[in-house]
Amino acid sequence: MNMATAQSDVYLNPELRINLFSIASIAVFTQFICSVAHEVLGHALMAALSGGSLLHVSSVDADYNIEHLTVGLQRLIHSAGILMNFIVGIVVAIIAKQLLHASSNTRYFLWLLCHVNFFIGGGYMMALSFAGFGDVDAFVTGLPNPVFWKTALTLIGAVISFATLKHGVRTLDPFLGNEYGERRRRGRALTIFPYLVSGIMSVIAGLFNPVGMVLVAMSAAASSFGGQAFLAWMAAFIRIRKSGEPVELLTPVFSKTWIFLGILAFIVDVVVLGPGLPR
Repeated sequence: MNMATAQSDVYLNPELRINLFSIASIAVFTQFICSVAHEVLGHALMAALSGGSLLHVSSVDADYNIEHLTVGLQRLIHSAGILMNFIVGIVVAIIAKQLLHASSNTRYFLWLLCHVNFFIGGGYMMALSFAGFGDVDAFVTGLPNPVFWKTALTLIGAVISFATLKHGVRTLDPFLGNEYGERRRRGRALTIFPYLVSGIMSVIAGLFNPVGMVLVAMSAAASSFGGQAFLAWMAAFIRIRKSGEPVELLTPVFSKTWIFLGILAFIVDVVVLGPGLPR
């Protein structure tokens, strides 16, 4: 089969066309899991396990009373959100390697979930170390030579983010096909589109937070549009496929299951976690 025929098949065969409804749903579900991992399983759970008092947890923030705890435990709680994102990313990467025969939708979900978690963790470290607020600032406060720690964490975050970008582009290849133009088009649908969907979802959920617009700007928009910017940048690094044996093209298709999960995640994220718990 030549390139022209392969490109024509992508356009004519519905099974080879990416379904954006499924991509949006997978992106929403992924963002929901990442938010729960960071705020609930990270900050809130660690605060509770360490003996702190949880005051409030939402999709974009967690508030707790931990002043009576040791400085070491306080730092662990402040860093727990980032650490949990990394843990989830590692676990999902391991699972993805064991599910190479799963459906294209499931494999794309695992790909997205793995890399978004690493982008969130790395993004917090890279972009917010010198911000004067947030998880990294709270972790560094009180340490000797804070500029050194902030610089080191910024560099580590940058390394993690760029390494994740490189790994993401490489492992996205089975979803892209052979012809360069089609690879770029499919790449944008699988990276830029979910990036925009996730960011919009985070901002919408943040609008329901009682803290107000400052939190929306600092946490919801910064952690999604800012922290996950590397996901959108992936599209610019897609190159001509190296010659070799043809591979099966993976294509996320229309799925009622994924659309249901996306709608459910959106409702829970906006209606339940948006205003925060407890109320």
